[in-house]
Amino acid sequence: MESYPHDLTDQTKKMSSSFLYNGTRSLYERLGFAYVRPKGLKNCVMRKVVDAH
Repeated sequence: MESYPHDLTDQTKKMSSSFLYNGTRSLYERLGFAYVRPKGLKNCVMRKVVDAH
């Protein structure tokens, strides 16, 4: 699975929650996703491998 959350790692100012509709990097890291690379100015690519059942 891939996701493209906001990366607020180096963010110093607070961001309005209305802009965080697709989640944050730290949220996805807590869910087991791994950081892959930046995507644009404030987003990143996160990836998680899901076992087939």
